[in-house]
Amino acid sequence: MSGKPIVAIVRCNDYNQEAVASAVADCIALTGGLQDIVLPGETVLLKPNLLSSRPWETAVTTHPAVIEAVARAVAAAGGIPLGGDSPGGGLTNPNRARAVYSGSGMNAALARAGGQPVNFDGDRAVAVEVGRPGARVRVLHLARAAVEAQAIINLPKLKTHTLTLLSAAVKNMFGTVPGVGKGEYHRLCPVVDDFADCLLDIYFAVRPRLNILDAVLAMEGDGPSAGAPVWTRCLVASRDGIALDTVAAAMAGVDPGRVPVLRRAAARGLGPVSLEGIELIGVPLASVCRPLKLPNSAIARIPPWLMRLGWGLIKSDPVPGPGCNGCAACVANCPVSAVTMQRGRPELQLRRCIGCLCCHELCPQRAMRLQYRYPLMGLVLSAFGRKQRSRGEDLR
Repeated sequence: MSGKPIVAIVRCNDYNQEAVASAVADCIALTGGLQDIVLPGETVLLKPNLLSSRPWETAVTTHPAVIEAVARAVAAAGGIPLGGDSPGGGLTNPNRARAVYSGSGMNAALARAGGQPVNFDGDRAVAVEVGRPGARVRVLHLARAAVEAQAIINLPKLKTHTLTLLSAAVKNMFGTVPGVGKGEYHRLCPVVDDFADCLLDIYFAVRPRLNILDAVLAMEGDGPSAGAPVWTRCLVASRDGIALDTVAAAMAGVDPGRVPVLRRAAARGLGPVSLEGIELIGVPLASVCRPLKLPNSAIARIPPWLMRLGWGLIKSDPVPGPGCNGCAACVANCPVSAVTMQRGRPELQLRRCIGCLCCHELCPQRAMRLQYRYPLMGLVLSAFGRKQRSRGEDLR
C-alpha cells in the first residue's frame, strides 16, 4: 500500500442497468469494499445530484441506474438504503423536492432496490459547528437526514459549473443544505474562494464514506444546468472526495489549481490536489480524458491571481435571453433580491448582484445568458479563452 488515497476509474459505456451494476461493483471492490462502509442494520444515505427534474439525456442529474446499483449493493451488504437531496431553488418546498425525486427517476430506482427517499426539505435543518481551521462559516445548517444518517455515499455528476468551474464530489454535498439555506451561503460568501471554503466545510461536516462519480454522460459548457451533454463513459470512485475531484479535473482537461475548491483545499492542507499524490487504479486515466468546453464565465477564462486583482472589471452578469417566458424563477431564487420583474421581464440590479449565478443555474427555460459587464474586457477574455482551448486541443 502506498498510503496515497485511491481513485478507481472504471469503464462504463452506457446506462444499461447490468453494465452499470457491474461497473459499480468494480468501483466498490477497487476502493476496498463495503465491509467497513456499510454495517448491518445501518441507514445509508445515497446523495445524488438532483438539481432539477430533467431527462437523463440532459446530463443534469445523477442517472437512476447508478442510484439503483449502489442501493442494491448497500442492501446486499446489510444496510438500509435511503436517498435524498435538496434540489436547487430559493425556497424550502417539500412538494418541489418530491416532484424532483420522482421526475429524476430516483424514487423508482430506490424502490426497485428496496430503499426509500428522505425529504431534505421536509424537516428543520440541524446546526453543525465547524471546528476545522480556515472555516468560512462557523455554524452550518444542514438537512437532518444527512446529519443523522449512519453513513453517506456521495453520488455526484461530472459537470462544468459557471461559478465553481467543475461540479463533482465536494460541490455535490452543497445539496445537504436545505432549500433557502443555499442562498444564504451564497450571500455570506460572495467571493468564489470564500464559497469554495464553505463547500469544503460542508463536505467535511458530513464526510461521505465513499464517492462514486457518474461520468458516463457528463456536461460541458454553461453547467450545471444549461450546458451540453457529452459522453465520457466511465465511473470514478474514491473514499477521498478531494482526490476524486482532482482526477475529475484531469479528465476534463482542467488544471486543478484553477478549480476554486481544489485551490482552497491545497491552501488549507485538506487533501491531495495533484495526481502525484493519488494512487490511480482501474483503466488508465488517459483512456477516459475528454477535455470539456468550459463555461462562458470569468472563472473559466482567467488565472486566479488576475481574478483577485480585478474581479469588478471582469465580472460577467446574467441577462434574460429570447427564451425567457417571464416565469420569475430567477426572482424567487436570487439570495440578495437583485432580480425584479419589470413589465413581465426580469431585470438585474447590478449594485446588489453578488455574482452567485443562481438565476442562471435555476432558470427552467435555460434563458439566462452571461455577458461581460465591460464589453472590451469580454473581448480580451474571449481571446484568452480561445488560446486556452487551443492549448487543450494540443494536449489531447
